[in-house]
Amino acid sequence: MNRDRKIRIIEPFLIIMESRLKNFEKIGGSMNLDDRDIGRIFELFKEEKEESIVLIDFTPFSNLGTKDRYKKIKELLGKKKNVRAVVRNGPLVDRFKESKIPLLVCDENFKITESFFSSDDMKGKNYFELHKEYVEKRLIKWIKKTAINAPKGKWIELGDGRGANRWLNLKGIIEEPKNLLFIGYQMGYLLTNAYSNNLDEDGFIASNNHAWILASLLSRIFEKELYIVDHLGPSPRINTKWLEEIKQETGGKGKKLVIVEDVISTGRELDLLYFFLNYIGVGVKKVITFLNLEEAKPKLFNDSNDKRLISLCIPFPVKIRGYKQIPKYEYDEKVRL
Repeated sequence: MNRDRKIRIIEPFLIIMESRLKNFEKIGGSMNLDDRDIGRIFELFKEEKEESIVLIDFTPFSNLGTKDRYKKIKELLGKKKNVRAVVRNGPLVDRFKESKIPLLVCDENFKITESFFSSDDMKGKNYFELHKEYVEKRLIKWIKKTAINAPKGKWIELGDGRGANRWLNLKGIIEEPKNLLFIGYQMGYLLTNAYSNNLDEDGFIASNNHAWILASLLSRIFEKELYIVDHLGPSPRINTKWLEEIKQETGGKGKKLVIVEDVISTGRELDLLYFFLNYIGVGVKKVITFLNLEEAKPKLFNDSNDKRLISLCIPFPVKIRGYKQIPKYEYDEKVRL
């Protein structure tokens, strides 16, 4: 395989999820492919160019249904050498091999241990990391496209008064339903190890408008509770009545929640929410965010080895050069959007 060729990933599990959401059907339970799903994969596959390596991600599946499904997939792929089905060790491997479908086999840690093509340089790589890199690149393209730059010498005023030379218009991304579904799906993918594990938490909690939208989709995907904390922001309305409201709404002690964030910059808002939840006895084992600006680290996650903070895009400033934030007392010229 040519190492310079781009990787494109098609995700049948996402295709099924989209179909069920449109039809108001239950997401959980059996997620077998049907003829509509196979047809949709074929449509996406036809769009791909020969110079791309196309990976069809079957890692979330333990079963694809009858043998006819495998035959249809084989017909779909034809004899093209730029495509691989990606599966994890288990019953699917033998079914794919019986149908002579080009595949990459991953172990329990997603290391690619076997390839249909003996000369394939994908062997030894970690598919989970390849998948994460692919998702990150796609999201960063969207962010670059929708970002609004301040005029030279001026700064855009952020919600907490700081200035930035670029406003990252996340609303412009997630207001598009397909983008929103893709982001929510990828958040779920990271939270559950490619949808192979159950989500142990009782639900999701968010404290700003964009995060609410993402959390509501995750709530629907996993059929878990959704909690919204209002008026947190940079200057929260802190009083005992407000804390009691959160406690009553979430159920308080013993509840386990995932915090959902759209963007983490300094981490102050995340620390505040975690503090309040900890105060009322709610456990937080994971935080999932769309992007992490890494302008500063949340106090909660000061250890660089802490695996509870999960981001689709990180580290962001390295990927988009020139992004800067400065304290509000350091600038005079500002632009309000």
